[in-house]
Amino acid sequence: MERRYIQRDWEPAELDGGQFCEILARILYHFDSSNLNQSKPLDDCLRYIENEHVTHTMKSRHDALHLARVLRTVYKFRSQRGAVHISPN
Repeated sequence: MERRYIQRDWEPAELDGGQFCEILARILYHFDSSNLNQSKPLDDCLRYIENEHVTHTMKSRHDALHLARVLRTVYKFRSQRGAVHISPN
């Protein structure tokens, strides 16, 4: 990590951060909807979590909405830098 920092090589962190966001969004979607979908895009997962017109199984709405905002922020930063998406497999 020190070597990558000195070399200003951020690509591995960008990839890891983006993949982490995609996976966590799918986990939250599964937990909140009881539906397992390994290929659902991050934005669709987060839109479901933010949708107030569906029945949610995550009872802490404040925590769910906060996590959705954090994931959107990190993912947006990562996407603007051109990193690669994770495979649904």
